Amino acid sequence: MADPAYLKPNKTSKIMRLRISTRRFRILLAIIVAAAGTIFLKSCELDDFMMCRKVTYVDGEVESATEWQTYSGTRLEEILDEEDVTIGNRTTRWECR
Repeated sequence: MADPAYLKPNKTSKIMRLRISTRRFRILLAIIVAAAGTIFLKSCELDDFMMCRKVTYVDGEVESATEWQTYSGTRLEEILDEEDVTIGNRTTRWECR
């Protein structure tokens, strides 16, 4: 006795299952890549950043100043360790908040 037609697998159902599993795989792969990117490629940690700018004073008055920018990591450490530069009555230094 032959099996009814609805019990026989056909090419269309196999292709659809393959497409669905491929789609699920791609979605899962995208989620894994995004999660890995957020974990391993952090530019600044939330508790390790400061807003800094470079300011030049002449006789104690501000002559010029750069815009406030966010710094973190090694660059922030370099800025915090940098000494003030004084030439005559002109002093340039970093200010951070």
